[in-house]
Amino acid sequence: MSLRFRCAVVVAAIGLFAIGTHHARAADTAKAVVRFSLNPVVTGNLPIFIAIDRGYFAAEGIDLKLTKYGGSSVTQMPLAARGDLDITVMVAGPALFNQKTEGFDLRILASMQQTHPGWTDGEYVMVRKDLWDSGAVRKLPDLKGKQVDGGPDGSPISFVLNLALEKAGLRRSDVVYTKKFATPPDWIAGLRNHSVDALAAADPVATVLELQGYGKKLASDQDVAPWLQISFLIASEKYVQEHPATVTAFLKAYLKAAKDIDASGGKWTPELLAEMAKWTQISEADLQHIAGPAYYGQFGTINKVSLTRQQDYLVGLGQVKEKIDIDSLVDDGLLMTARRELGIH
Repeated sequence: MSLRFRCAVVVAAIGLFAIGTHHARAADTAKAVVRFSLNPVVTGNLPIFIAIDRGYFAAEGIDLKLTKYGGSSVTQMPLAARGDLDITVMVAGPALFNQKTEGFDLRILASMQQTHPGWTDGEYVMVRKDLWDSGAVRKLPDLKGKQVDGGPDGSPISFVLNLALEKAGLRRSDVVYTKKFATPPDWIAGLRNHSVDALAAADPVATVLELQGYGKKLASDQDVAPWLQISFLIASEKYVQEHPATVTAFLKAYLKAAKDIDASGGKWTPELLAEMAKWTQISEADLQHIAGPAYYGQFGTINKVSLTRQQDYLVGLGQVKEKIDIDSLVDDGLLMTARRELGIH
């Protein structure tokens, strides 16, 4: 073999190595874009906050394109249904059940926040502070004859408040029932201005209402629905089928954060408290009045009994016209894959 030929071979080999290295580096840096949305004020989104800030999404090859919104997660349903969002957080409201009969096929991938003994709840029935102080309302049956606001029918706060009335042996007709107060500013104004005697509110606002002296927590999710799963991760069937590896990677990042929270045992750690304060813009001093984070230790497991009971309630309200098979709403195959890869049993 001539020297010239040997040199040509070496040069070619170096060139191939360089090309291969370039492609390998490009593959390393190329990440799957996932369009995702959340409400940063909702404390139940803590696992997502953690997964973003601790680099869990990045480590799983996810380039998360985050959209922040205010108000209810239900506003994100049309965006997910028509493909403007890839994955988002959703509650089990009327829209989630009705979307099947409207020609859409959104699937629940994993559960997020749920009730659990020893952990912080998500929603509370709040009574006006002066009514509590006077002794006029100290337990749920005392709401009889009072002006009670449930917020929008089908919302989590409405669900919890109506279960509370049911537990107290009351119907809507036993109270002066309204549906006016839908947002945190509404809840604050309603109690502060004595426009309502009791209403349902979600944390952290429920705790803020107590701190500001406007309301008192009368009952929680755990008191009226200890089986309740509050929020979920959803995506369209089309997206799941076309991007199974990306969905699995997303769920692994979420589960890593859930494990971090579970390790706290339901109490704030300095790291978790700082994370929550950063995203919600509520001071750590105020957040410390909440006993700790919400529960995610089911690691995404979807409680079909909870979904069935929520659907039945909405059917009773006339908000869901046609009951659907809950199995057709749940797609937890990739969750199980993510759990196995992380060693979660």
